[in-house]
Amino acid sequence: MDFKEYQGKKVLSERFENVALGLVTSNVHDAISYASEVGFPVVIKAQVLIGGRGKAGGVKLAFNKEEAESISSAILGMDIKGHKVEEILVAKAVDIKEEWYMSITFDRANRSMTLIFSVEGGVDIEQVAHDSPEKVLKMPINPLKALEISELEKKLLESGLNKSYVDEVVKIIISSYGMVVDKDLTLLEVNPLVLTEDEEVVILDCKMSVDDTAEFRQSSLFEMNSGDDSSREKIAKKQGFSYVHLEGDVGIIGNGAGLVMATMDAVKNAGGEPANFLDIGGGAKAEVVNNALKLVEGNPKVKSIFINVFGGITRGDEVARGIADVVNESSPRVPIVIRLTGTRAEEGLEILKNETDLSVTDVMDEAAELAVRLRDES
Repeated sequence: MDFKEYQGKKVLSERFENVALGLVTSNVHDAISYASEVGFPVVIKAQVLIGGRGKAGGVKLAFNKEEAESISSAILGMDIKGHKVEEILVAKAVDIKEEWYMSITFDRANRSMTLIFSVEGGVDIEQVAHDSPEKVLKMPINPLKALEISELEKKLLESGLNKSYVDEVVKIIISSYGMVVDKDLTLLEVNPLVLTEDEEVVILDCKMSVDDTAEFRQSSLFEMNSGDDSSREKIAKKQGFSYVHLEGDVGIIGNGAGLVMATMDAVKNAGGEPANFLDIGGGAKAEVVNNALKLVEGNPKVKSIFINVFGGITRGDEVARGIADVVNESSPRVPIVIRLTGTRAEEGLEILKNETDLSVTDVMDEAAELAVRLRDES
């Protein structure tokens, strides 16, 4: 489960004093009042579970009341990669001397938590790693051993961190790793971790994710998100299927994680970009397929949809009924390509044969190419 910036900061403030908390609101008047209270300039930031807020215009500085009003009004209601902004964070702007990057994340390749640190913060860490790999410290963490301070100090110095700040950064990293373990986090990213002109180290922005299987012992964390049911991921979970939002424009629906991943690869090979990962699961009934299709079609970024189902315990006729119900309720907003094979596929194809708004094929690569072509034509 992912957290919005302000939620992650609230958790971090349990352990760290210098966290730029600010005010979270969905009201322009409250934003102006708070900004006037703390003093200008302030930063106003969209609160959504997606990256790229800054590039999308969702993070801006306001230097007076008029700017605070116009920026807050513009950001609230904004669509950022399919995520509607319903909350903003208003915080006092900080005079920044240096920006650093720090994260502790689960590295599946190494099967361990990994520390990443860079003196080039506030930007895309992948780009820094590509352009200046010597400035990025990547250090696997042995779960059976504590982080060794002497080794950590050495690695931080090698990454380019001024020795005057090494002790403070080491403390932050040690405490952060303790929080990762205690809270069952799969990601804790601070970007940027800043050094202010007053020589204070401040957590200015963060991303946080907790292991979905840890709800039984992290109930307080899960309760933080219990009132926010608007994200597609949460809607999908309630409706009985798995969904991950991506940044492309070809919607993907399939059954089984392996087939869905293969479908995404086929779309990419055909020149498209998947808008999502959606697995309806084994034995999905018509209602699940119906809800899945509505969820994907509801993403305004989606320009075509590829439904790829291989029936085992999932029946083709159930899948077809779910699709037909959506199509019969209203004409599809975007072209839909279907590949349906396996159990009761023939019965399913019979159900769909009169649906003129659908394109049906039995070869996956051809279906992917068709979905991409229809996207371009839509």
